[in-house]
Amino acid sequence: MPCLGLPQDSNKRSNWMTHRVDYLTDTQERIPRCLRRHIADHGQAPATRQIGAAVGMRSRASAHWQLSELEAKSAIVREPGRTRGMRLG
Repeated sequence: MPCLGLPQDSNKRSNWMTHRVDYLTDTQERIPRCLRRHIADHGQAPATRQIGAAVGMRSRASAHWQLSELEAKSAIVREPGRTRGMRLG
């Protein structure tokens, strides 16, 4: 018996699950700019500590959290197991 109000295929993966989120906070907008500038100047992504310092964060934990959020929003891509393994999404 189908659930009232739900489409027949409601348990299938929908487009919203794979849709890129375009909304970024001010800090999250500054991080990709920092990445772009550092990669252009040095040929590699900055360390997490350098990212935090460049955008005014006090702890590396805050930088890690923001990077995780940016990765979830598809703004950056991180390569597991690589130091400085980040690129713009």
